[in-house]
Amino acid sequence: MEGIDELLEEIYRKNFEQHSLSSSMQKLLYAQLIGTILNCSDAAAPASEMDNLLQVDTPKVFFAQAKRLCRTISLQIRQKSENSTAKNMEEILAYIRENYMHYDLSLSYIALKYHMSESHLSTSIKKHLGQNFQNYVEQLRIDKANELMKSGSLSIQEISEQVGYLSPHSFRRAYKKVMGYTPSQHGSRPAAD
Repeated sequence: MEGIDELLEEIYRKNFEQHSLSSSMQKLLYAQLIGTILNCSDAAAPASEMDNLLQVDTPKVFFAQAKRLCRTISLQIRQKSENSTAKNMEEILAYIRENYMHYDLSLSYIALKYHMSESHLSTSIKKHLGQNFQNYVEQLRIDKANELMKSGSLSIQEISEQVGYLSPHSFRRAYKKVMGYTPSQHGSRPAAD
C-alpha cells in the first residue's frame, strides 16, 4: 500500500506542485487515475467513495480520497485472497482425508492438482494444521488402522493395504512412530480416556 501512496504523491507533486494543469487536464488526469485504480482491481469500489472522488474541487482533496479508495480496495483484495486461500485449503484437506489410503498420495501431486507450488502447499498445510503433510497423512492412516484393528477381522497385511502402505513392514514402522508401540501390541494397550 505504501507504494501506491508514494506513486499518488509523486503524481500530485509533478502535476500540481511542479506544473500547473488546466482544469480540463486535471479532469483528464483524474479520469485516468480512477480508471487505472478500478482496472487494477477485481474488487468493487464503494459507490459512495467513487461519487466523492468524482466531485472533488481541489487536487489535494482528490489525491487524499484516491488514497483512501486504494486502501479500501487493497483491504478488499487482501480479504478476498485470504478467504480464497482458506476455502482452497479446506478443499485440499478434504481431498487428503478422502484419499489418504492411496499409497501414492503425495505433496507434489496435490500441489499440481491445485495449481500451487509444492513449497507453498507445504507451508500452508503446516500453518493450517500445525504439522507437515507427511505427519498428517500418517496420522489419518494410523487412526483408520486403529479402527480396523478394533474389528479384529483383518490381518496386518490387509490393514496396511487398506490404509495406504505398500507392505506390512512400512505400516509397522509408521505405526510405531505415531503410536509409540507396534500394531501387535495394540490389543494389549490400555484404552485411552
